[in-house]
Amino acid sequence: MLKISCVAAILKNSDDKVLLQLRDDRPSLSFASHWTLPGGKVEERETPDEAICRELMEEIELQLPLELWNVYERPHSDSINIEQYIYLGQTDRSISSLKMNEGADQQFFGCKEIADIPLAFGFDSLLKGFFEDSPWTNW
Repeated sequence: MLKISCVAAILKNSDDKVLLQLRDDRPSLSFASHWTLPGGKVEERETPDEAICRELMEEIELQLPLELWNVYERPHSDSINIEQYIYLGQTDRSISSLKMNEGADQQFFGCKEIADIPLAFGFDSLLKGFFEDSPWTNW
């Protein structure tokens, strides 16, 4: 089975909300019109740490300290598994001050709001666990 490494960041603001991006509505795009965490695929000869920094710069032009929080595998297809790296970060930037170079929209969402929106890549379970476990107590 092929394994592909991907990265994503849970970026929390001072209101305890996390940044999500709305994927484009192209029919060819998996999880079109679903919300997701900023991130993407780890490129060849790139570490996950380098990949998440690159992805945040490409998508929202943001650099900030990040901490690796979780690594797990999730199925992508019958022949591909995703090795998912999840990073934590904090930002005091307003949504209007963040660039949006990818996707159709971006917003900060709280725990209760996330329950009512379509999320991509199984991140609904991940974010539910994130809010329940409160890893921010270590920050």
